[in-house]
Amino acid sequence: MDPMTTILGGLGLFFIGVKLIGDNLKRMTGKRFRSLARKTTNSPIMAAALGTLSGALTQSTSAVTFIAAGLVTAGLVEPRKAMPLVIWSNLGTAALVMAATLNIHAFILSLLAVTGLCYFMDLHKATQWRALLGAMLGLGLLFLGLDLMKSGTEPLRAIAIVRDFVTFSSTSLFIAFLIGALLTLVAQSSATVSVIAVTLVSTGILGMDQTVMIIYGAGVGSGLSVWFLASNLTGTPKRLINLQMVTKMAGGLVLVPLFLLEKASDIPLVLDWVAALSPDPARQAAWIYLIYQISATVSVTLLSRPLATLIEKLQPPNEEEALSRPQFLQESALQSPETTLDLVDRELARMVFHLIAALDNLRLDMAHRDDLSHHSLLLTATQSLGEEIQGFLADLTDQDPPREAMEGAVIAQNRVSLLLDLRDTIEEMIQAVEKEDQIAPEVAPLAHALLESLHLTLGLLAEEIVLRDPEGLDTLVAMTADRSDMMERTRRSLIHRSRQLDLSAQELLFATTAQFERAQWLIHRCARLTRGRDDAPPIAVPSGP
Repeated sequence: MDPMTTILGGLGLFFIGVKLIGDNLKRMTGKRFRSLARKTTNSPIMAAALGTLSGALTQSTSAVTFIAAGLVTAGLVEPRKAMPLVIWSNLGTAALVMAATLNIHAFILSLLAVTGLCYFMDLHKATQWRALLGAMLGLGLLFLGLDLMKSGTEPLRAIAIVRDFVTFSSTSLFIAFLIGALLTLVAQSSATVSVIAVTLVSTGILGMDQTVMIIYGAGVGSGLSVWFLASNLTGTPKRLINLQMVTKMAGGLVLVPLFLLEKASDIPLVLDWVAALSPDPARQAAWIYLIYQISATVSVTLLSRPLATLIEKLQPPNEEEALSRPQFLQESALQSPETTLDLVDRELARMVFHLIAALDNLRLDMAHRDDLSHHSLLLTATQSLGEEIQGFLADLTDQDPPREAMEGAVIAQNRVSLLLDLRDTIEEMIQAVEKEDQIAPEVAPLAHALLESLHLTLGLLAEEIVLRDPEGLDTLVAMTADRSDMMERTRRSLIHRSRQLDLSAQELLFATTAQFERAQWLIHRCARLTRGRDDAPPIAVPSGP
């Protein structure tokens, strides 16, 4: 068989295996990993252990980094507490490279046999087994691909063009370093590129010096890969991306100068040490990869505090984060359910203030102010903040609090749902009103009058959520009572007076008034639910979002 066909076939199986392992293990560890991360990140040692384990399982520091960034974005984990998770995931990826040097041909065939039998028995159709069997299949295909590559590379040593390429790349260590970095940018995994290098050095295609520089280049390329993948991120989550990039680069900054010094001065350093560990070139290359990960992990861990401070200065929180995150709710508040509900009220008021600010984008007296956040940003922040409050209330009810606190938590959950529905309604209303200049100038006065009325009732709602004044709540309930008959008369009167009102303008009129009616009904419902807690003491009204 043509050796190149064998190599390409093996490489294809290897890439399929890497993809299957990563995808299926992410399905297995998704929710569990998030829950475990929340519990373990309070301990740096436990977070480091979880990071190492997750790196070994997923073989992707990018996957671990983005999961950690998601936890930070959701406010489940503090950025500094997530740092060991990200840093130590690099060490876990060495498991695959070390395993690639072992003779496990019989194990591979046995694993594929067992996996095939499970698929024949349709166990993969069961939800609890599907991801595990997919990972087993990926592992089998990965190592089968490595075996094929090894068998295909041996005859290549006799081919003149291969010898010429190896001779050319050996003339410059920088070329080997660049090859490793570029291949990693394509493959998105330094472990994958390093395993291929281990395979090639085991058959004599590559020399040890070239292999070492390819592995070092792969480490640096992996850092650039993570950075490019997260180019659209900003704010706090980007801090973990930058930290992972620094970690990847740190290994190169430590080991490349040592390698060049060892080659230039014959001082016994890393190469001499790994040669003493094993005479096998493949195992020496695997040790090089492990040393790279250890150097990167340990050096960044030792400098984690100043690095964290520097990264925080370079990557401050963005505006959306500040608007989306709870300001008053902390995990410690769960120890006092009564206090927690008061803090929830403050966050509910912040949601309403976000909606008020979104309307300010369109109000005639506010629309040209430069300090206003765009309504799309405010509406997105309202959605995120509402989901955070819902998660916090779920944690509260899971603790089985006293009956009064449980009832208050249920009422609060209903109010959050109403405010999220109100957010959707206001978004639709804003989208309709934004078109009034192009579609129906006749509708503009009514549309802006409705905006002003909605702005007023939202302001009263924000005030009464935290004050819970019975008289004020009664007034708000009365103001937002059903006015459907009045709105219908208004619509008919406008259509009757504007004989030239075309169909699109009429559709805009009905959409705007219907959304206003729904918004008022939602405010009415929220006010009535708030009145159910009017026996609690008043708290200070927040000044704004």
